[in-house]
Amino acid sequence: MEAYFVRKGGKFLGRPITTLPNVLNKDLSRLPTGELRLKTNEDLDHLRSIAQDRQQWKGFTTKIREAAEASRSEDQDAEGDRSASGQHRVEMTEDQALVRSTFRV
Repeated sequence: MEAYFVRKGGKFLGRPITTLPNVLNKDLSRLPTGELRLKTNEDLDHLRSIAQDRQQWKGFTTKIREAAEASRSEDQDAEGDRSASGQHRVEMTEDQALVRSTFRV
């Protein structure tokens, strides 16, 4: 995993690749303290030192899970607000309504 943080060459073109370090960094950024990141080998070593203590690691992973769940519920609430205001509402055409009533879809 240390090799991941060694940058070779320039910036990649195209869509960002979803990798484990990227996902872990995103999860860490959701923590309320915002003090931990996974951007360097030092950050990785710090996470490894936390993982050595079972109780500390358990508390740490619980905080990450709770932050992710809170973020997910906020996203769902925001999406619910948009759909309630009609932003996602799609009108049915007459043909679709006819098919729906005929076949009871």
